[in-house]
Amino acid sequence: MEEEQTNTEALRKGLQQFNQARHEDAYELQALLEHNLREIVSLINKLPESLTGKTVESIKNSKKELKNLLQKRISAIIAAIDKTPKQINELMLKSLTPLKEDLLNAHNKRYESLEDRLSGMEKTVSSHLENIADNIGGATSHLGELLETSLNSIKETTTTSESLIRESISNIDSHLEEMSQRLISVSENIGNYVEELRKEREKFKSIKDKEEAQRLNDLAVKSFYAGRTKLTIDRLKEAAKLDDASLEILTNLGIALSKEGKNKEAKKIFSQVLEKDPKMSEAISGMGLLMFNEGDIDEAINFFKKAIEKDEGFASAYANLGYAFEEKKDTERAIEYWEKALQLDPTLKEAKEALSLYKDRRIDGTGEISV
Repeated sequence: MEEEQTNTEALRKGLQQFNQARHEDAYELQALLEHNLREIVSLINKLPESLTGKTVESIKNSKKELKNLLQKRISAIIAAIDKTPKQINELMLKSLTPLKEDLLNAHNKRYESLEDRLSGMEKTVSSHLENIADNIGGATSHLGELLETSLNSIKETTTTSESLIRESISNIDSHLEEMSQRLISVSENIGNYVEELRKEREKFKSIKDKEEAQRLNDLAVKSFYAGRTKLTIDRLKEAAKLDDASLEILTNLGIALSKEGKNKEAKKIFSQVLEKDPKMSEAISGMGLLMFNEGDIDEAINFFKKAIEKDEGFASAYANLGYAFEEKKDTERAIEYWEKALQLDPTLKEAKEALSLYKDRRIDGTGEISV
């Protein structure tokens, strides 16, 4: 860019110098013409005065010479007045003839002198005019040469500037192309960065959502064992919105719904879980609870046993088997499964209460209640 500005400044200065030289040459030519014209006007104005003055002086000289000549002739005539008329006549003729000749000679001399002077003046004027013409021609030639030199200089400068401008334009195009490629690259990098940032934000949000979902799930479990089933369902539904991929949360929600008697909704939840993970023992046990609530005890027992097959340490499944066999009036097997459940998880309150109830009030073979 700096080189282009330098070339532009050089071209501008060249044009300014040309305009200045053109104006100076015009002023010089105008001054020369005015000077020569003033000389011509002055010469012409002096012609009549010079010519008239010299002519008057010549006439005055002629008059003086004529007067002197006449006086001489008159004196000669007076001196011969006493002669005879014939002699007087001859004498006058003799005297007047030279006078006539003298007058003619004087006139011819004055005419020749005037003619010579006029011829000299004509030559002088012609010489001045020729000098003026030569000066004008020289000035014109000088102006033409100056104009030609200036035009050639401008042409060379223009050609050089045009070449530099084309080179600059080519460089600019190259730079623009390079900048365009860089912008595309930067745009792609920014796009990739934004996409990565978006993914990171989504990942961060997902982590935070999962943490919040797990917190709500833990609260729901506590409220479930506290007997607040409705609150448990609300918390688990909110947790499922934050982390719909958590099978634990969905299973707990299905269990809470079945506890509340919402079997249809609970069955849909358990089916979703088992579709994703057929080995999910909690969901299998949950399906057994639904069968239990619907009165299909045998099918419920089958689901509870399947859950234990998937997880032999699943205490709740053993407890649920106890409730199922209790419903079938098989108290011995019920007590057996409750005891197994409490061995695995002594905190199972309902199983402990049921076991205490039956163990404390077990009927022996005599028909009496043993304590």
